[in-house]
Amino acid sequence: MTALRRDIEAYDRARPELEAKHRGKWVVFHSGSFVGAYREFESAASEAVERFGSGPYLIRQVGVETIQLSSAMIFRPAHAHRAGGV
Repeated sequence: MTALRRDIEAYDRARPELEAKHRGKWVVFHSGSFVGAYREFESAASEAVERFGSGPYLIRQVGVETIQLSSAMIFRPAHAHRAGGV
């Protein structure tokens, strides 16, 4: 089983509790374990990158239909879009 598949399965098992406690928040799973819940995607992604580098890890918004992103999609902090950003 791939690491990401393990994270997806862990999310699916935890979904009822996550929806009760963290609906609308962004959650991070790594190595099949819940890492934390965050109000904004940028916070979740920053924490995941800081702790686990390039991954793999799962970031999902609780209670929202799942969408698929291209594997070419990478995290870019919001401040990078401003003039003079990275």
